[in-house]
Amino acid sequence: MDKNNKKKACILAYHEMEGARNRLELAYFCFEQKKKICDAIDELAKLYEVSPAQMNILKSETEGEIHVEFFEYNDRSSLLFFDGLIAKLDIGKCE
Repeated sequence: MDKNNKKKACILAYHEMEGARNRLELAYFCFEQKKKICDAIDELAKLYEVSPAQMNILKSETEGEIHVEFFEYNDRSSLLFFDGLIAKLDIGKCE
């Protein structure tokens, strides 16, 4: 498998913290990955009793990004949520 195909086989994650905002961007490359991300977000939101903001950015019919954000969280809820999400999606590295 070449580098581009391997990259597209995995959900990619990018994390950013700025001030009171905490955001995780998840890039997906097929409908199954998108569904897996959405299902994990729903499950963890119920578990941690949080309601993160979500935005879906479509890049094509099958590829896109889901941004999950928390605003003005002074506790560790967003970090616990993101750690759980990364683990549930089997993401080995978050940039």
